[in-house]
Amino acid sequence: MPNLPKPPNTFDENFYLLTNADVQAKATQVPGFTGWEHFLTHGYKELRLGVTTEAYRDTERILGYKPTLYNPPPHMRKRVHGAEDLVGFEAVGRVLAANVFGELIRASNLPQNSNIFDFGAGCGRVIKPFYELCRDAHIGSEGFRWFGSDIDAETISWSQRFLRPIGSFVMNDPEPPLPFENQSL
Repeated sequence: MPNLPKPPNTFDENFYLLTNADVQAKATQVPGFTGWEHFLTHGYKELRLGVTTEAYRDTERILGYKPTLYNPPPHMRKRVHGAEDLVGFEAVGRVLAANVFGELIRASNLPQNSNIFDFGAGCGRVIKPFYELCRDAHIGSEGFRWFGSDIDAETISWSQRFLRPIGSFVMNDPEPPLPFENQSL
């Protein structure tokens, strides 16, 4: 990462590497790669362990923003995507979201107060980029309501916590019915 800002004194490089074995492995394989670089580009939005609350706050000040939509941790990405890598996870999510977005554009008569529902939402691989596409195109900004459900309690709990700006996420049972009133979605 060119022109990398200096890490705050509250960021402990060694502890971050020890706590995140995947980052430590990359740091040993890629000359010049540091835990700080990983934290700035991925770990901060993934809420990685091995970083104090003070270091998160200091990083927010350095970057000048606090993310509103976070990335799921590696073990969730692996469960959903089959691999921990964020790039592949996000790429597949963006492709799927773009396909749905294209269909939405073709329909073009979707009322402004529509409900958007992602069945099998997991940790937001598709709904997050779909929401961002709609937001950036100013589609649905006047009243879309966003929902997601999944049978995976951990991913829904994570989505409820970190994708709250998008909408509501609920756990559903493997068998019908969904936890919504009839005709509500």
